[in-house]
Amino acid sequence: MKNLLKKLVAPAAVLALTPAVLFFLMRDPQPDFRQASPQFHQFTALNEVPSDHDRAGTWKSVATFRTLSPASEHSFFGQEISVQGNEQLDRIRIGITGNLISRIEIWKQDQLVETKELGFVGKMTWGKTHRMSVDFRDATNARYAGKSNIHMRCYSGSGFLGDVATISMDLSDYGDLSGAKSIGMFSEGPQQAADVADLSIWKNYQSFD
Repeated sequence: MKNLLKKLVAPAAVLALTPAVLFFLMRDPQPDFRQASPQFHQFTALNEVPSDHDRAGTWKSVATFRTLSPASEHSFFGQEISVQGNEQLDRIRIGITGNLISRIEIWKQDQLVETKELGFVGKMTWGKTHRMSVDFRDATNARYAGKSNIHMRCYSGSGFLGDVATISMDLSDYGDLSGAKSIGMFSEGPQQAADVADLSIWKNYQSFD
């Protein structure tokens, strides 16, 4: 009887530990750069961030923020990336809106070139602390040579149990995006949408996939 119990308990224990082990393995290392209480429309130049990572053409940024409640449905909040040396775009805005939409905006010289939107995939609790993670890769990255992409996910806690919002866009048709880039936060609308606690950046780095 004892041997039977051991045989039953051992697999159950392994299954119970599996999520914790996976979370540990998938954790990001310490960021290359961290800014406390970043100001909106204040940018950090990526080429000034030192890094020991070696996946050129990729980077990740994570903002920790607390949404203000109630949020105006006309608000748009998130991360903004300025890109130099491209003839088709000079900045990308990616984030969330007050009416539960994930949005990407492509801009060139103050002209809106393209917009992509996607409804939230989970429940947003206004007034709660969340994180917004942006992964970017341009055509110079070795793993996906010739392809450029941006991806955003918004989540609470560790994000292990799922996302509140997510959106991606293939940027390959916009040509060379390997020029100098800067990363910052933005908020637009009739009122401020969130308070930002910190912004972290990993340069030449891509999350576990």
